[in-house]
Amino acid sequence: MKSIYFENDDILQIRLTRDGQDKPIVREVSQDWHTHISYAADGTIVEIVLLDAKKQGLLPLERRKAARTKPPVKSAPAEGTRKVQTAKLNSAA
Repeated sequence: MKSIYFENDDILQIRLTRDGQDKPIVREVSQDWHTHISYAADGTIVEIVLLDAKKQGLLPLERRKAARTKPPVKSAPAEGTRKVQTAKLNSAA
């Protein structure tokens, strides 16, 4: 995704790409006076254009860092748990 704000015209352009490849626009639809959506031939959204972005309160954008997921940490079983499991295994044999 790439967003560009054109300050002189108060236009926010949001370009959606997948794998860094831009698809050609084949159809544009106006949702209302301020929102225009462009589609590729396969029906995916390629671009969203927002007119009067600052005037409509869409700017400044709020930026947040995305949460990073960490792999689960394998912890050792609790002290008493290991002894109980061992005792059950020995008694079953």
